[in-house]
Amino acid sequence: MHKFQRGLAEYWPFLLLFLLFGFLSHYYFAQIGDDGYIYFRYVAQALDGYFGRWSQGIEPVEGYSSPLWFLLLTGVSATGVDVKSAAQWLGLGFALLSLAGTWRLGRLLGLTNHQAALPCFALLLTTGFHYWSTAGLETPMVIAITVWLAIAFVSGHLKGFWLAMISLARPEGIFLLPLLVISDRLVSPSPLKIKAILFASSPFVTWFIFRLCVYELPLPNTFYAKATGNLIEQIFRGIVYVLPILFLWVICWAAYFKKPETKRLMVIGLASWVLSFIVVGGGDWMIHFRLLLPVIPLVLVVSCLVFFESRWVMRSIISLAFIPFLLLWVTPKDLMQTLQAKRLPEIFYQEGEMTRASIDLAQKIREKYMVENLVIAVNHAGALPYALNASTIIDMVGLNNKTIAQAEGLLHKKYDVDYVLSLKPDLIVLNTRSDPGKNNDTFEANYWAGETDLVTTDAFQAHYQYSGLQVSWGWRISPPYQWIYPGFPRSWIVVFERKS
Repeated sequence: MHKFQRGLAEYWPFLLLFLLFGFLSHYYFAQIGDDGYIYFRYVAQALDGYFGRWSQGIEPVEGYSSPLWFLLLTGVSATGVDVKSAAQWLGLGFALLSLAGTWRLGRLLGLTNHQAALPCFALLLTTGFHYWSTAGLETPMVIAITVWLAIAFVSGHLKGFWLAMISLARPEGIFLLPLLVISDRLVSPSPLKIKAILFASSPFVTWFIFRLCVYELPLPNTFYAKATGNLIEQIFRGIVYVLPILFLWVICWAAYFKKPETKRLMVIGLASWVLSFIVVGGGDWMIHFRLLLPVIPLVLVVSCLVFFESRWVMRSIISLAFIPFLLLWVTPKDLMQTLQAKRLPEIFYQEGEMTRASIDLAQKIREKYMVENLVIAVNHAGALPYALNASTIIDMVGLNNKTIAQAEGLLHKKYDVDYVLSLKPDLIVLNTRSDPGKNNDTFEANYWAGETDLVTTDAFQAHYQYSGLQVSWGWRISPPYQWIYPGFPRSWIVVFERKS
């Protein structure tokens, strides 16, 4: 009995962690945005025999951010599991693996069981950790890989394996892999040997050869579509993006220079490399700090270590530096709804009701035209293209189109009106903030510059007409983002058809 009581006293925080994880995962589980369906379409195309292709009739393009996530989803879906369910449950599993890794990393760096539970709780209360875990994207996998790579650097075990994984997990893997290998050679007391480095590099080299042969580009298409623009502006946006943990990160480095320690250096060094790519890339427009999440566990663990080994002055400084991070936590209102076993309202999903509205619109298109292999130009390239998998889809934003991605323009604002119209799509799906029904079905182009330029061309006016198909959707953003971003009025997705 005494042994049981001692065990309960030692491990009760983890019982509470697991219970709270269950409630929060239930609350956010159904949240899945439009971008997740981009992966789902690639998987559907692969299972139809068009591996690595976005759309038949369009040149092959690598429009996904993570080859590893695409391969994993394709492999699981090939067994008959629904791709959406596969993405959500795999994401949940990776989230648990991340929590376990956060505790393990803390213990390896010298924290007690109870002390190591604190960064786990801080991560668990981070809204984005749950918001993105089941959203269909690679985010939870990247968090888990980053945490366990840090563990591998500290412990000296499985470094080659986790380096191989991170090289395929994100677009910056092509740069991150050699930087981490060099860092390991310079810092680690037991650096990777040449054979281990070749092993760690072989998956990426294999994929790189595949990329060159199939896509004919050295970098994924998402790089050309998004990661180009004014470097100074991108870095400024990136610094603003990482502000919630920037002060804690600075404290981690200051503590290291005061008390140099190799294990700590390897963890904060890994965090710094990942942060540098976030900053140079300009951060991310999506809410809940999706790209920052892989760094958060590393910074939390090292900050916690510094806190417990410091006196009250440094502890006060760390406590103050922790305040900006609190903005990332689950709001009291959401936490109360979580504990009542409720679900996140659809209006607060990434892009709100747009995903469901897009799927509804796809059904209306099928019912009206009774043809599967239409040529359709779209702005939002997720749910609608996935629901119309047999159709040829032109992604007007360029994420899934090489020609548009390499056009002139900044970041996520590239388009090529002449190219889109030259393909003579059967349907063009546009968006507006104004209800067409209130203006005698008149379309007002006020959503995106690429659409505005398209509808004002003579070619569009001559060859396209309103089809009668439209859906409406709304999106509300929760604090703190509603204080930063402008309001999102109700929007309409409107279909235009080519005149016969």
